[in-house]
Amino acid sequence: MKITGSSYVTVTDCALDYTSGGIFAYSTCDYVSVCSNTITNSYKDTGIYFETFTTSGIITGNTLTNIGNSTTSPSPLNPCGIYVNIPVSVITENTISEVGRNGIQVQGQSGSTGYGKTSFVSDNNVQNFMRGSADGGGIYGNAAWSDLTVQAILYPEGM
Repeated sequence: MKITGSSYVTVTDCALDYTSGGIFAYSTCDYVSVCSNTITNSYKDTGIYFETFTTSGIITGNTLTNIGNSTTSPSPLNPCGIYVNIPVSVITENTISEVGRNGIQVQGQSGSTGYGKTSFVSDNNVQNFMRGSADGGGIYGNAAWSDLTVQAILYPEGM
């Protein structure tokens, strides 16, 4: 599901199964919420992906299973459960399991004027990650932020 050039979008209560990628918001999107969705068997790329030019996003209460397990090296979009590279993000109460690389990746761009500047990651259940990669983690931060908060990380079964 691609969201491009839209504002104040909410995706809720959807079930996506056997896709090459889950929910993608990019190319001038403002205020996107992805809540209470189920994404399974996203065989190539990321389950939920918010990229540049999306101004802010809320990702909460989603269940992602078997994401990005068909590749052993990072694709251009990364085989992650949730990937964000936006100025403001809130990522809470998601359940993520069986992921090719990172459960949640919060990307920041060093020296940028907005991406990855304020992110809040809390109360996510992340398990069985890095199934096709030796570099990453359950919750993975990359580059620079002015305000990144991570609370209550749950790794019930580890890697």
